[in-house]
Amino acid sequence: MTLPETLFDQPCKSKMAERFEAFNREHPEVYEAYCKVADQLWQAGCRRFGSQGVFWVVRWKYAVNPDKRDGFKIPNGYSPHYARKYLADHPSRNGFFETRELKV
Repeated sequence: MTLPETLFDQPCKSKMAERFEAFNREHPEVYEAYCKVADQLWQAGCRRFGSQGVFWVVRWKYAVNPDKRDGFKIPNGYSPHYARKYLADHPSRNGFFETRELKV
């Protein structure tokens, strides 16, 4: 399966995709943390990993760091969107996350 050039190039966006894009604009620090964790895994030699695993590490880091808690929650449904965004932004890491077709 080939990915669209970016997550945002999908022909028909779901409500979840629209909510993710809004959340990502409001909280870019979450994606930065997601990338940092994924990059650390890649540099440690992991060539395949689960997006949910990265997602939970990011959640944990926000939960234990009072400076980063500002009352927002990260919905589970955003995990596949973060994985697709990461793969689109890091084409050399193609296959790091397994992606499936999103339901619209």
